Amino acid sequence: MGDVFEDCMGIDSGQTNLASASADSVWNNITRAVDGHKPIGAGTFGDDQEAKYTNTGIYADHAYSILGYEKSGADRLVILRNPWGESEPAGNGPNDGIFKLKLADFQKLYQTMYFGQ
Repeated sequence: MGDVFEDCMGIDSGQTNLASASADSVWNNITRAVDGHKPIGAGTFGDDQEAKYTNTGIYADHAYSILGYEKSGADRLVILRNPWGESEPAGNGPNDGIFKLKLADFQKLYQTMYFGQ
């Protein structure tokens, strides 16, 4: 994903390993990129971790766009889009590929976050 930002958009990119980053740091990176109209996305763990995604509506070894963020009470939500335009966690509205995840769930299911700088 970082290569796409660089090759197609001509911008530098950065990445964050979500397992080793604090929730506040991840949230700050998301809000900064979205508010700054910078590209941002996330990749799931590889096929060797496929069991982690059973019944989640999220795929292993796949890239997702981060469209935005939202606060709902104490919950911080990440708004994502599956570029296939379908398949998402159950109960997230129409099957259009756009869905929300709590920040903690986002950090469990996604390995790396990529952002344009």
